[in-house]
Amino acid sequence: MVGRVQARIAEIERHERSARRHRRLAVALGVAALLVSIVALLVGPAISDYLTKPSTASMTRTLLSDLRAGQTLKSFSAVLGEPTSERPITGSPWTFSVFVRDNYAVATTSDAAGKVVVFSVLSCDPELKPQFTTNSNTVVHLGDQSISLAETSQKPDARATPEVLNDRSLNYQNPGSGRQSSQFLELTRDGPRSGNDNHLYGLGLSGQCNDEYIPDLTPDDPGKYIGGLPDAPASVREFRRTTAPNFYSDIDTQFYFEFSVDDHGYGVFTDHRSTPASVIDGVPLSLHSGEVPFDFGK
Repeated sequence: MVGRVQARIAEIERHERSARRHRRLAVALGVAALLVSIVALLVGPAISDYLTKPSTASMTRTLLSDLRAGQTLKSFSAVLGEPTSERPITGSPWTFSVFVRDNYAVATTSDAAGKVVVFSVLSCDPELKPQFTTNSNTVVHLGDQSISLAETSQKPDARATPEVLNDRSLNYQNPGSGRQSSQFLELTRDGPRSGNDNHLYGLGLSGQCNDEYIPDLTPDDPGKYIGGLPDAPASVREFRRTTAPNFYSDIDTQFYFEFSVDDHGYGVFTDHRSTPASVIDGVPLSLHSGEVPFDFGK
């Protein structure tokens, strides 16, 4: 009799130990599940964002591609934040504003009503590669293709060969030729008209990122070349073939302005509605030394 009682007690104790082990296992599994839930709650969105959200470079490209001349200075500030610097265009009511950001800089020249007449973007970041759709239904690629191939057509057209699309008017300025840094500007041959909303655009290379020097621009003035591509010296042709542009400029002539580029690569706006005609000159078409911090893009 005593033996059976002891055996029963031993069996009950075994069941209790087994039950305690199961309870501890259940608690451990519960804690583990709770921890997994917490981690998923905290880390899950970050992983999801990483997998689904566009990269910073992609977002920046989209942001920049939506900007253009003809918008208001306030709309630029709403997108980019407040300008890092502003100054008047000498002898005029126009304002030159600069927005310097981590891997790009934007410049605007706005009229007295706050409408942007010139908009330009400078990018020294080889990974950014922004693109801009022009009012002439072409796309300008910065940092991606050489200057000789930087412009492509939005519409299939057998006549729009790379040579035709990239035949522009050249204003090439080495450093020291009336400028603090080099500017190699190319201006579209598609002049302002109703079909392009009276816009012009340009592209090229600003020496702010890497101050280039092109030897033997012209025999009479080695510091600059102003003219067409067919007459350009071999050094210019080679430069265009091997160098990607780093700036783009969009110019709104507002129907009534006659636009030109002076011998130092600055924009000139002439209004013939008055007699004598009013002239606003010295308008920057790209950013260069003196307009952005010295170490920008370095």
